[in-house]
Order: sequence, then structure tokens, then C-alpha cells
Amino acid sequence: MFVNTQARNLSGGNMRKLSLAQAMIGRPKIIFVDEASTGVDPASRRVMWKAIRHEGQESAVVLTTHAMEEAEAISSKLAIQVNGFLRSFGTLTQVKQVGKSGYTVDFNIDVAGMMREFHFSAQERVVSDQSTVEAALRDWQEKIRQSRNSDKPLNYLQEFKPYGLLERFFRQVEKGEAIDLVNVMRELLMQDTMAAIIDDLQRAGLKAHVMNYDGGYFSLEVTERRMTFGQIYALIEGMKLRHNIKEYSCKLATLEEIFNSHASQAMFLQLNQRISRRRTSNSVTSLQE
Repeated sequence: MFVNTQARNLSGGNMRKLSLAQAMIGRPKIIFVDEASTGVDPASRRVMWKAIRHEGQESAVVLTTHAMEEAEAISSKLAIQVNGFLRSFGTLTQVKQVGKSGYTVDFNIDVAGMMREFHFSAQERVVSDQSTVEAALRDWQEKIRQSRNSDKPLNYLQEFKPYGLLERFFRQVEKGEAIDLVNVMRELLMQDTMAAIIDDLQRAGLKAHVMNYDGGYFSLEVTERRMTFGQIYALIEGMKLRHNIKEYSCKLATLEEIFNSHASQAMFLQLNQRISRRRTSNSVTSLQE
């Protein structure tokens, strides 16, 4: 079919097949393969995986890939590397056991419902003055203390500082840029809700930290599997009204989630530090301390 075709005229997928075949000629002791089946159709991908597994019986094959399905199908041992550092190494079973022994719990929070008690006119929403923002924060803090009947609310004024939960908004105002108070309130309510849910899980004997966060959605990694699925669902069901949870799910980790968990640890490190500090103290100190 490709007898009279030059290699440079092949499609990307067929060029990968050709490169893999060339690498295997002569059965070298070590073969390095990068993104083996990217751009290859599913049927051919399986054939390539089978060829690599077979070659691995005679040669050491070092494969780099972002496709966890490929890693599971081919590898006898796996290594997860993040920012140039090895975070995990071993067989598939070992990586799953060491990388994540608990559950992933996903939450969808009804942020719009929580914000109904706060009203913003078009003129009030967009501000660039620090004193105006601080006045709004003091007002919100009192309202939330009353609505939640809480004796330990988040200290919103302390958060509107460098290294606080509202650092992003503080930096904007510091530069003289305008911010939307609706976005500030949404951020505060989500941070407070995440901290409160983690509090409840820890009181139940579970350790948890944020591994993903986007808008009204966030995921927690529960790192100690001391409860069955049924017990965790019952626990979260009891939190739904208290924490305005619209939807939630709980599942065991896949290899892809383990990889993403390692990759996101640095990304959400400061967020988890700040939430932890919010749970244990009424004030926020600098991350530099």
C-alpha cells in the first residue's frame, strides 16, 4: 500500500508507526518511545501497543505519554513525573495504592442560591477603591454570621490582603483596577463552603484536601478510606442543606486521576494552606512566615 510512498508524505499517524518499526529493528537493548500512539486510529493503536509489549520481552522500553490508557495497557512499571521530579514509581497496583488510597469526592455548590440574600445595583458592583471594598466585606461578614448562626466566621478583612484568599482582587485594586463585588462575594462563599465541608469530613475522621476548583465546582481527595461508599454518601447527604450542595459524587481513583492529583498538588498548594488556616484560626498570616 505504501511501497512507493516517501516517508515525508505519510500522515502523522503512519509516520509514528514507521518510526516505531525503525526503532525496533535489530532488537536494541533499550528503546525510547515518546507519545507512541498520538494521532493513530484506535485499531492501529492496539496493534502498536501489542508490538511494544512484545518487544519489551527482549528490550527495555522507556515510554513517555500523557495517555493513561496507553500507560496501563503497555507498562509493567510506571513512573509519574511532575516538574522534573519523580512523584511515584512502581507497578500499576503499587502506584494506585501509594498515590491515592482513598476516594475522589466531587461537589457542585449552589453559589447562586447562597448569593440571593445579597443585592448589588449596577453602580455598586464595580469598584476600585480599597475602603469601599473593605466596607462591603465588613457588612457581608456580619450578614453571614447571622444567617449561618456561626461563632467562627471567616475574617473577610484579613483575607483582602497579600497572601489572603482574596489576594487576586487585592492586587487588582492596588493597581487601581476596578473589580466586580459579585465575583468577590462568589469567591468568599465558595472558599468558606469548601473549608466548612472539609471541617465536617475531618470531624468524621477523614482527611481531605482540594485537588480541583473551578467556579461552583470543586473536588476533594479523601486520603483515608475509613468509610464505605454508603457511609460517605450518608455523611454528605447530611451536609447538603447546610452547605448548599446541589450535586455530589464519590468514586475510587483511576490512574488518570492519580496523575492529575500529583500534577495539581503544586497548583492548589496555596489554596489548601489558606483553607487550612481559615479552619484553625480567625485570622490570616502571610504565607511567607
